[in-house]
Amino acid sequence: MVTAPVISGCGGGGAPQEQAPELLDVPESDRPAALAQRVCPVDGKMLGANGTPIKVNIAKQDIFVCSAECQQALRKDPKAYIKVLESAKTE
Repeated sequence: MVTAPVISGCGGGGAPQEQAPELLDVPESDRPAALAQRVCPVDGKMLGANGTPIKVNIAKQDIFVCSAECQQALRKDPKAYIKVLESAKTE
């Protein structure tokens, strides 16, 4: 499994949780993709655990993160976090 650095201040990872109600705040057209992704590639938390997920378009793909701090980390090192998502798809 590929791992990327955990960013302090954005949750620091943790065990998967139940679907957060904040996912209901994701636009209906984006909700299937957010539900399919399930976790933030930066901190490993379930999307919605830190509030409404943020959609970021990187390398012509939409990636959901759980906070502004995670969004900054994703933009700083997108390849590392894209690898995390790709690795999660194969598990």
